[in-house]
Amino acid sequence: MNISVSTSRMALRRRLHQRGMSLIELMVSLLIGFVVVGAVLAAYVGSGTSSRNTQAMSQITEDASVALNVIRSHLAMAGYSRPIGINAQKIFQKAQTEPALYGCDSAFQDLSADIGALNCDAGADESDALAMRGELLEMVLGR
Repeated sequence: MNISVSTSRMALRRRLHQRGMSLIELMVSLLIGFVVVGAVLAAYVGSGTSSRNTQAMSQITEDASVALNVIRSHLAMAGYSRPIGINAQKIFQKAQTEPALYGCDSAFQDLSADIGALNCDAGADESDALAMRGELLEMVLGR
């Protein structure tokens, strides 16, 4: 009977010493929790930024595609002119005789000039320029 009394006293002492977590254990567990929450939050913010970048690139690509389609359709109509008669060689004569397309490796000097009077600005360090003319269309593309 003496053995069981000493065993129960040891068990009672252990329970008195182990009432809960110590302050250090609590602080370590909070630190680990904060690190995990921070990592999850950083991943969430990163995925949101990536999603916005992807949407922006998609919009830019779509806008560029629309712009190129408009330019393509205008280029297809460049030089269009209704026939006004037939010459001696039985070829249609056009109402428009000036060049339909004119381009430069740099910008034009005067964008308001007629297509026949356009001159390239050789000193300009700018993008290429293209001028188109047609009865249905007359536009100047440049920077």
